[in-house]
Order: sequence, then C-alpha cells, then structure tokens
Amino acid sequence: MKDMTQGKPLKLIIGFAIPMLIGNIFQQVYNVADTVIVGRFLGESALAGVGSTGTLTYFLLALVSGMCNGAGLVVAQCFGCGNKERLAKTVTALIWVAGVLTCIMSLIGIFGAEFFLRLLSVPENVIGYSATYLHIIYTFVFGSVVYNGCAAILNSVGDSKTPLRAVIASSVVNIVFDLFFIIVCKMGVAGAAAATIASQGLSAFLCFVYMKKKSDILTLQKHHFKLDRLLVKELMAV
Repeated sequence: MKDMTQGKPLKLIIGFAIPMLIGNIFQQVYNVADTVIVGRFLGESALAGVGSTGTLTYFLLALVSGMCNGAGLVVAQCFGCGNKERLAKTVTALIWVAGVLTCIMSLIGIFGAEFFLRLLSVPENVIGYSATYLHIIYTFVFGSVVYNGCAAILNSVGDSKTPLRAVIASSVVNIVFDLFFIIVCKMGVAGAAAATIASQGLSAFLCFVYMKKKSDILTLQKHHFKLDRLLVKELMAV
C-alpha cells in the first residue's frame, strides 16, 4: 500500500499510471498469443476461428475490468479516509456483484456463443473453432474476474506494480502453455483457450496471495459478508 498524498503529485501520478497502462496492454497478449501460435501450428481455419473471437473476448475483458475498476473507486475513497470497516464491506460487496455477474456472463457466453458469432458474420466453416474457444473462455472466466478484482483493489490503495508483475508472469506462462497444449498435447484450439484460462488463474492467484500476506484488506470477518444492498447499488451505479 502506498500513500499517494505524500510527495510530488505529478511524479506520483506518472509512477502509478504507467504500470496500469502496461498491465492493460499485457492483458491483450492472451488473445494475440493464442492467435499467432494457433495460426503457426493449426492452420488457416483455426487461425480464423480464434481471430474471430477477438471482439467477444475484448468485450468480456472490458466489462470485467470496468466493473472492478468502478468498485475500486469506492475502495479508494474508503482507504483515503481511513474507514477500514466500510472498506471491508465494499470488498465483500464487490465479491457479491462480481460473483453474480460472472455467472450471468458465463451462461450468456456458453449458450449464446454461436448466436453472437453469426451476428458478427463469422463464416460457417470456422464457427466451430470460434465456439470451442469461447465456450472454454466464458466457462472459466472466474480467473479473469478475480485478477481484475484484486488488481482494482491493489490499484485503489496505491499499488499498481503488483498487478503488473502478475499479468506479465501470466502472459509468459500463457505462451508456454499454448505451445505445450497445442504441440505436445494435441489439444487444438481448445488447448489455446485452456492456456489462457490457466494463465489468468495464475495472475489471480499471485495477486490474491500477495494481498493476503502483505495487507489486511482481505482480513474479512463473517459479518462483513452480510449483503449490504445500498452498497451494492452504489457499486453498480459507479
């Protein structure tokens, strides 16, 4: 945690913003790496299939990160005024909101993948590849949600470097897993999706463990998990 009120404002803002910017770029690496490796080893149809999922995977990323960053604003306000009780309730409210929306997004993605792909005019001969990739990504979107939630909370308390380290590590792992699942395990397009899910899970795990060990933000009591409808409404509004 870092006190952003101590020091030169411009230096603090630039030092805080640059890791966030780089982290957002690295979050795009997952789909790019999948596309490049699939095209190299699985052929043109598989390449077209994975490439066609870019819009829908970016939509998912934007929705998840937007939701978590919005909640992060409320966390930052609580941290700034030293209200630890409200901060804890805000974190648990984020868990409630993220959990419900994750289930909804997963169901829409799983059962509506082919419908949305046809709306995007994806050719019939590659829809199978695209749908396979999306089904896995949307089924296991939980890892991405946890990472973005942890990253938003860490950013809110002045730590933008830990999420960056986690996403860089997971991006490297994603490339390694892509090669392993596709070349060694012969999993095809499903291997690329599995590599993405595994690497996102790693970034979530790294951020979560860091928060548990280095800060008291996740030291939550049983009463914090009582659903606060007003706070949930506030998070949704932000």
